[in-house]
Amino acid sequence: MDTVLIISAVLTLLATALFLLNRDVTNGVYYAATEPVSILAGSSIVIGFALVLIVRFAFGKNIDLAAAVTWGMLGNLIGLGFAAVSDIWINGYSPVVAIVGEFVPSVGPNLIFAAILVPILVVAYASLQRQTGR
Repeated sequence: MDTVLIISAVLTLLATALFLLNRDVTNGVYYAATEPVSILAGSSIVIGFALVLIVRFAFGKNIDLAAAVTWGMLGNLIGLGFAAVSDIWINGYSPVVAIVGEFVPSVGPNLIFAAILVPILVVAYASLQRQTGR
């Protein structure tokens, strides 16, 4: 799980660095957007990563919860990264527009939601397992 965490940290740092170097890229997540990606949307990936780290280490004794949150983070990063990078070939976007304009505003809120909702789901599933005797 530490390897997954390191890979996720590297992807997060790369996306954040690309955002900070290219602050004038328009937000490609919203239809007909003409505004650049806001600092809140750009920093949401770091906030989401920090929340996932807090959950991962605060609930370190519960291996199921820690694994679910960590793997959920990597799944979000890879899945949305693939979707954003595929627009380089499908829509003809530049790599900077694909990563900063689409990936960063999308993955940040998803990481925040993963840090909040995945632990609730894991706890509810564990409760259901106890009630059914499995």
